[in-house]
Amino acid sequence: MIDDRPAKTSPVDFLVIGAMKAGTTTLWNYLAEDEHIFMCQPKEPEFFTLNWDRGQEWYAGLFRNRTGSRLAGEASTSYTRVHRYPFAASRAATLAPNLRLIYMLRDPFERLVSTYRHVLLTGRDSGPLSAVLDRNWDLLVGQSLYAVQLAPWLARFPRRQLLLLDFDELVRSPQDVLNRVADHLGIPRRSISETHHDNDSSTRPAMAGWATKALDRFPAFRPVIQRGPARLRRSIGRLARRGGDVEATFDLSDAALLALHREFAEDLARIPELRTDRSEFSWHERY
Repeated sequence: MIDDRPAKTSPVDFLVIGAMKAGTTTLWNYLAEDEHIFMCQPKEPEFFTLNWDRGQEWYAGLFRNRTGSRLAGEASTSYTRVHRYPFAASRAATLAPNLRLIYMLRDPFERLVSTYRHVLLTGRDSGPLSAVLDRNWDLLVGQSLYAVQLAPWLARFPRRQLLLLDFDELVRSPQDVLNRVADHLGIPRRSISETHHDNDSSTRPAMAGWATKALDRFPAFRPVIQRGPARLRRSIGRLARRGGDVEATFDLSDAALLALHREFAEDLARIPELRTDRSEFSWHERY
Protein backbone atom coordinates (compact mmCIF):
# COMPACT_ATOMS: atom_id res chain seq x y z
CA MET A 1 0.00 0.00 0.00
CA ILE A 2 1.32 3.45 -0.92
CA ASP A 3 0.57 6.37 1.41
CA ASP A 4 1.87 9.32 -0.55
CA ARG A 5 -0.37 10.85 -3.21
CA PRO A 6 0.40 12.62 -6.49
CA ALA A 7 0.87 16.36 -6.36
CA LYS A 8 -2.42 18.23 -6.22
CA THR A 9 -1.69 19.75 -9.62
CA SER A 10 -1.96 16.29 -11.19
CA PRO A 11 -5.41 15.27 -12.42
CA VAL A 12 -4.61 11.56 -12.25
CA ASP A 13 -3.70 9.24 -9.36
CA PHE A 14 -2.85 6.01 -11.18
CA LEU A 15 -2.22 4.59 -14.62
CA VAL A 16 -2.78 1.17 -16.15
CA ILE A 17 0.16 1.25 -18.57
CA GLY A 18 -0.46 -2.00 -20.48
CA ALA A 19 0.10 -4.40 -21.89
CA MET A 20 -2.06 -4.40 -25.00
CA LYS A 21 -4.20 -7.58 -25.28
CA ALA A 22 -3.37 -8.53 -21.71
CA GLY A 23 -6.71 -7.81 -20.03
CA THR A 24 -6.57 -4.03 -19.61
CA THR A 25 -10.15 -3.55 -20.84
CA THR A 26 -11.43 -6.16 -18.42
CA LEU A 27 -9.51 -4.51 -15.59
CA TRP A 28 -10.77 -1.06 -16.64
CA ASN A 29 -14.37 -2.25 -16.40
CA TYR A 30 -13.84 -3.64 -12.93
CA LEU A 31 -12.19 -0.43 -11.77
CA ALA A 32 -14.90 1.75 -13.30
CA GLU A 33 -17.48 -0.08 -11.16
CA ASP A 34 -15.66 0.79 -7.92
CA GLU A 35 -17.20 3.68 -6.00
CA HIS A 36 -13.75 4.77 -4.84
CA ILE A 37 -12.39 5.15 -8.39
CA PHE A 38 -13.11 7.42 -11.34
CA MET A 39 -11.92 6.05 -14.68
CA CYS A 40 -11.90 8.66 -17.42
CA GLN A 41 -13.46 8.38 -20.84
CA PRO A 42 -12.12 7.46 -23.30
CA LYS A 43 -10.47 4.41 -21.77
CA GLU A 44 -7.19 5.19 -23.54
CA PRO A 45 -6.60 8.96 -23.65
CA GLU A 46 -2.94 8.37 -24.56
CA PHE A 47 -1.98 11.72 -23.12
CA PHE A 48 1.64 10.85 -22.42
CA THR A 49 2.14 9.51 -25.95
CA LEU A 50 -0.13 10.75 -28.74
CA ASN A 51 -1.92 13.66 -27.07
CA TRP A 52 0.77 15.42 -25.04
CA ASP A 53 0.55 18.48 -27.30
CA ARG A 54 -3.10 18.97 -26.34
CA GLY A 55 -1.90 20.16 -22.97
CA GLN A 56 -2.56 19.48 -19.32
CA GLU A 57 -5.85 21.39 -19.32
CA TRP A 58 -7.23 18.98 -21.91
CA TYR A 59 -6.05 16.03 -19.85
CA ALA A 60 -7.47 17.44 -16.63
CA GLY A 61 -10.78 17.95 -18.40
CA LEU A 62 -11.14 14.21 -18.82
CA PHE A 63 -11.42 13.92 -15.03
CA ARG A 64 -13.64 16.95 -14.41
CA ASN A 65 -16.60 14.77 -13.38
CA ARG A 66 -14.67 13.13 -10.56
CA THR A 67 -16.37 13.74 -7.23
CA GLY A 68 -15.20 13.63 -3.64
CA SER A 69 -12.07 11.70 -2.82
CA ARG A 70 -12.36 9.16 -5.66
CA LEU A 71 -9.04 8.20 -7.18
CA ALA A 72 -8.64 9.18 -10.83
CA GLY A 73 -7.22 6.64 -13.26
CA GLU A 74 -6.88 5.77 -16.89
CA ALA A 75 -5.56 2.89 -19.00
CA SER A 76 -3.50 3.55 -22.14
CA THR A 77 -1.55 0.63 -23.52
CA SER A 78 0.60 2.88 -25.70
CA TYR A 79 2.42 3.88 -22.52
CA THR A 80 4.34 0.62 -22.84
CA ARG A 81 5.29 0.94 -26.50
CA VAL A 82 8.77 2.13 -25.67
CA HIS A 83 10.12 1.46 -29.15
CA ARG A 84 7.69 4.03 -30.57
CA TYR A 85 7.05 6.27 -27.55
CA PRO A 86 10.20 6.25 -25.39
CA PHE A 87 9.18 9.48 -23.64
CA ALA A 88 5.90 8.38 -22.00
CA ALA A 89 7.43 7.55 -18.61
CA SER A 90 9.44 10.77 -18.37
CA ARG A 91 6.37 12.84 -19.19
CA ALA A 92 4.30 11.04 -16.57
CA ALA A 93 7.02 11.47 -13.96
CA THR A 94 7.21 15.18 -14.72
CA LEU A 95 3.47 15.64 -14.22
CA ALA A 96 2.92 13.24 -11.31
CA PRO A 97 6.01 11.63 -9.74
CA ASN A 98 3.92 9.81 -7.11
CA LEU A 99 1.68 8.03 -9.58
CA ARG A 100 0.77 4.46 -8.86
CA LEU A 101 1.28 2.19 -11.85
CA ILE A 102 -0.41 -1.07 -12.84
CA TYR A 103 0.98 -3.35 -15.55
CA MET A 104 -0.88 -6.40 -16.83
CA LEU A 105 1.33 -9.27 -18.02
CA ARG A 106 0.41 -12.30 -20.08
CA ASP A 107 2.26 -15.23 -21.58
CA PRO A 108 4.29 -13.33 -24.23
CA PHE A 109 3.52 -15.79 -26.99
CA GLU A 110 -0.20 -15.72 -26.20
CA ARG A 111 -0.18 -11.94 -26.20
CA LEU A 112 1.50 -12.01 -29.61
CA VAL A 113 -1.18 -14.40 -30.88
CA SER A 114 -4.02 -12.26 -29.56
CA THR A 115 -2.52 -9.10 -31.05
CA TYR A 116 -2.11 -10.77 -34.43
CA ARG A 117 -5.77 -11.73 -34.43
CA HIS A 118 -6.71 -8.22 -33.32
CA VAL A 119 -4.72 -6.66 -36.17
CA LEU A 120 -6.51 -8.90 -38.67
CA LEU A 121 -10.00 -8.48 -37.22
CA THR A 122 -9.73 -4.68 -37.08
CA GLY A 123 -8.40 -4.45 -40.64
CA ARG A 124 -5.18 -2.82 -39.54
CA ASP A 125 -3.20 -5.37 -41.54
CA SER A 126 -3.71 -8.68 -43.29
CA GLY A 127 -1.77 -11.73 -44.32
CA PRO A 128 0.15 -14.56 -42.66
CA LEU A 129 1.79 -14.09 -39.30
CA SER A 130 5.32 -13.77 -40.70
CA ALA A 131 4.38 -10.81 -42.91
CA VAL A 132 2.25 -9.08 -40.28
CA LEU A 133 5.00 -9.56 -37.71
CA ASP A 134 7.57 -7.94 -40.01
CA ARG A 135 5.34 -4.92 -40.49
CA ASN A 136 4.19 -4.70 -36.88
CA TRP A 137 7.15 -5.91 -34.82
CA ASP A 138 6.54 -3.27 -32.15
CA LEU A 139 2.94 -4.41 -31.61
CA LEU A 140 3.45 -8.16 -31.77
CA VAL A 141 6.90 -8.75 -30.31
CA GLY A 142 8.03 -5.46 -28.80
CA GLN A 143 5.07 -5.14 -26.45
CA SER A 144 5.62 -8.73 -25.29
CA LEU A 145 9.10 -7.80 -24.03
CA TYR A 146 7.90 -6.75 -20.62
CA ALA A 147 11.24 -5.97 -19.00
CA VAL A 148 12.14 -3.73 -21.92
CA GLN A 149 8.82 -1.92 -21.62
CA LEU A 150 9.15 -1.47 -17.87
CA ALA A 151 12.70 -0.14 -17.95
CA PRO A 152 11.92 3.55 -18.55
CA TRP A 153 9.16 3.49 -15.93
CA LEU A 154 11.35 1.90 -13.27
CA ALA A 155 14.08 4.42 -14.09
CA ARG A 156 11.72 7.21 -13.03
CA PHE A 157 9.37 5.65 -10.48
CA PRO A 158 10.20 3.64 -7.34
CA ARG A 159 9.49 -0.07 -7.67
CA ARG A 160 6.96 0.12 -4.84
CA GLN A 161 4.72 2.30 -7.03
CA LEU A 162 4.37 -0.48 -9.61
CA LEU A 163 1.96 -3.42 -9.37
CA LEU A 164 2.40 -6.37 -11.74
CA LEU A 165 -0.74 -8.39 -12.50
CA ASP A 166 -1.32 -11.62 -14.41
CA PHE A 167 -3.92 -11.88 -17.19
CA ASP A 168 -4.56 -15.55 -16.45
CA GLU A 169 -5.13 -14.80 -12.79
CA LEU A 170 -7.57 -12.01 -13.66
CA VAL A 171 -9.60 -14.47 -15.74
CA ARG A 172 -9.34 -17.28 -13.20
CA SER A 173 -9.65 -15.36 -9.93
CA PRO A 174 -10.63 -11.73 -10.48
CA GLN A 175 -11.46 -11.17 -6.82
CA ASP A 176 -7.88 -11.91 -5.75
CA VAL A 177 -6.49 -9.60 -8.41
CA LEU A 178 -8.83 -6.77 -7.49
CA ASN A 179 -7.91 -7.16 -3.83
CA ARG A 180 -4.28 -6.59 -4.76
CA VAL A 181 -5.25 -3.56 -6.84
CA ALA A 182 -7.23 -2.09 -3.93
CA ASP A 183 -4.30 -2.58 -1.56
CA HIS A 184 -1.94 -1.01 -4.07
CA LEU A 185 -4.18 2.04 -4.51
CA GLY A 186 -4.95 2.36 -0.82
CA ILE A 187 -8.72 1.98 -1.11
CA PRO A 188 -11.14 -0.47 0.58
CA ARG A 189 -11.51 -3.91 -0.96
CA ARG A 190 -14.88 -4.72 -2.52
CA SER A 191 -16.65 -7.92 -3.48
CA ILE A 192 -17.45 -8.60 -7.11
CA SER A 193 -20.20 -10.79 -8.51
CA GLU A 194 -19.43 -11.21 -12.20
CA THR A 195 -16.55 -11.68 -14.60
CA HIS A 196 -15.80 -9.55 -17.64
CA HIS A 197 -14.01 -10.78 -20.75
CA ASP A 198 -14.37 -7.63 -22.82
CA ASN A 199 -12.46 -7.00 -26.01
CA ASP A 200 -10.38 -10.15 -25.91
CA SER A 201 -11.12 -12.71 -28.60
CA SER A 202 -8.43 -14.96 -27.14
CA THR A 203 -10.73 -15.99 -24.29
CA ARG A 204 -13.02 -17.80 -26.71
CA PRO A 205 -12.96 -21.62 -26.70
CA ALA A 206 -10.13 -23.08 -28.72
CA MET A 207 -10.30 -25.73 -31.46
CA ALA A 208 -8.03 -28.56 -30.40
CA GLY A 209 -7.87 -30.03 -33.90
CA TRP A 210 -6.09 -27.00 -35.26
CA ALA A 211 -3.63 -27.15 -32.38
CA THR A 212 -2.75 -30.74 -33.23
CA LYS A 213 -2.20 -29.84 -36.89
CA ALA A 214 0.01 -26.93 -35.89
CA LEU A 215 2.12 -29.19 -33.69
CA ASP A 216 2.50 -31.66 -36.53
CA ARG A 217 3.68 -28.87 -38.82
CA PHE A 218 6.29 -27.56 -36.34
CA PRO A 219 7.85 -30.58 -34.62
CA ALA A 220 10.92 -28.67 -33.44
CA PHE A 221 8.69 -26.45 -31.34
CA ARG A 222 6.94 -29.39 -29.70
CA PRO A 223 9.29 -29.59 -26.66
CA VAL A 224 8.75 -25.88 -25.99
CA ILE A 225 5.00 -26.15 -26.36
CA GLN A 226 4.79 -29.18 -24.13
CA ARG A 227 6.28 -27.28 -21.20
CA GLY A 228 2.92 -25.60 -20.89
CA PRO A 229 0.69 -27.95 -22.85
CA ALA A 230 -2.86 -26.70 -22.50
CA ARG A 231 -2.60 -22.96 -22.90
CA LEU A 232 0.20 -22.76 -25.47
CA ARG A 233 -1.45 -25.42 -27.62
CA ARG A 234 -4.64 -23.36 -27.49
CA SER A 235 -2.68 -20.30 -28.57
CA ILE A 236 -1.34 -22.05 -31.65
CA GLY A 237 -4.79 -23.43 -32.37
CA ARG A 238 -6.27 -19.97 -32.29
CA LEU A 239 -3.68 -18.78 -34.79
CA ALA A 240 -5.12 -21.18 -37.35
CA ARG A 241 -8.76 -20.41 -36.56
CA ARG A 242 -11.02 -18.26 -38.64
CA GLY A 243 -12.07 -15.01 -37.00
CA GLY A 244 -15.04 -13.43 -38.74
CA ASP A 245 -14.15 -12.93 -42.40
CA VAL A 246 -10.39 -13.21 -41.91
CA GLU A 247 -8.13 -16.18 -41.46
CA ALA A 248 -5.07 -16.23 -39.30
CA THR A 249 -2.22 -18.10 -40.98
CA PHE A 250 0.50 -19.53 -38.80
CA ASP A 251 3.53 -19.72 -41.08
CA LEU A 252 6.54 -19.11 -38.86
CA SER A 253 9.42 -21.53 -39.28
CA ASP A 254 10.66 -23.73 -36.46
CA ALA A 255 13.75 -21.53 -36.22
CA ALA A 256 11.66 -18.36 -35.97
CA LEU A 257 9.50 -19.86 -33.23
CA LEU A 258 12.49 -20.94 -31.18
CA ALA A 259 14.15 -17.54 -31.67
CA LEU A 260 11.03 -15.84 -30.32
CA HIS A 261 10.98 -18.21 -27.38
CA ARG A 262 14.60 -17.39 -26.54
CA GLU A 263 13.96 -13.65 -26.85
CA PHE A 264 10.97 -13.84 -24.53
CA ALA A 265 12.85 -16.04 -22.05
CA GLU A 266 15.79 -13.61 -21.86
CA ASP A 267 13.43 -10.70 -21.29
CA LEU A 268 11.37 -12.45 -18.59
CA ALA A 269 14.54 -13.40 -16.72
CA ARG A 270 15.00 -9.69 -16.01
CA ILE A 271 11.78 -9.56 -13.95
CA PRO A 272 12.48 -11.46 -10.71
CA GLU A 273 8.91 -10.94 -9.45
CA LEU A 274 7.70 -13.51 -11.96
CA ARG A 275 9.47 -16.29 -10.08
CA THR A 276 6.81 -16.85 -7.47
CA ASP A 277 5.26 -19.72 -5.57
CA ARG A 278 1.80 -18.23 -5.99
CA SER A 279 -0.55 -19.13 -8.84
CA GLU A 280 -0.04 -15.97 -10.89
CA PHE A 281 2.56 -15.92 -13.66
CA SER A 282 2.55 -19.72 -13.80
CA TRP A 283 3.23 -19.41 -17.56
CA HIS A 284 6.70 -18.13 -16.63
CA GLU A 285 7.77 -21.76 -16.18
CA ARG A 286 7.46 -22.32 -19.94
CA TYR A 287 10.36 -19.98 -20.51
